[in-house]
Amino acid sequence: MKNVLFVTNAIFLGVILFMSCNKADLATAPVAAQPCNPCTDHTTTPFAGITPSFAKKIFTNYKTLNQPLLQISEGNPDANSIWFSLESLKNFIWKIEKETCKHPCPNPLQLGIRIYYGRYPVNMNNPDVTGLPDTYAQHHTLFMVPTYQDLGNSNVHWDFDPWHWGTDNCKPAPLGDLMKNPTFVAANKSMLLFSIKENQYFKSADGTLTQPVMNHGDMSPPGTIVGMGLN
Repeated sequence: MKNVLFVTNAIFLGVILFMSCNKADLATAPVAAQPCNPCTDHTTTPFAGITPSFAKKIFTNYKTLNQPLLQISEGNPDANSIWFSLESLKNFIWKIEKETCKHPCPNPLQLGIRIYYGRYPVNMNNPDVTGLPDTYAQHHTLFMVPTYQDLGNSNVHWDFDPWHWGTDNCKPAPLGDLMKNPTFVAANKSMLLFSIKENQYFKSADGTLTQPVMNHGDMSPPGTIVGMGLN
């Protein structure tokens, strides 16, 4: 799984590093948003990327060594890729920043995103996976969780839910504590986390977002991928 972790994190790191916010969005943030970071221009930010040979090597490593071990049944391999629209990712990141701006702190939080692996259930006929194809059953997937850096230890990054912040502006309630709270779990409220189940947004010619639509080619296999030509 180390190989797929590297590839996944590299891809999402690239997206996040080059994703600049929209100043129109900042204008809608509450006045109390300071001292939030301004919109950052990454024109001069170094970004090395990876070479074609290295991309092919680590993808092949995963497909030949890891994916066969995850075969769901004879002739039914697990997924080796997942897709999100850029606007859906930007929407997720913007909402994290917007919610954080509602809780100003003298030391602005250093935010991040942790990517978890998951596996869809055998039975896809339940509300949690409404709208997803039955062929996704038992396939592994990803979901993303916001994080903030511990003020006392830069090596520690706490998972948190910006929609359920807690009472301390400078220390959101750790997601692990919320998940251990039977009352919170029983309430079954939506959290500001992101997965393939999210609606996919696209911009129309005039720059506005189209109505959200579900793209059923999000995961491959079972979907068909037009990717790096490595399959």
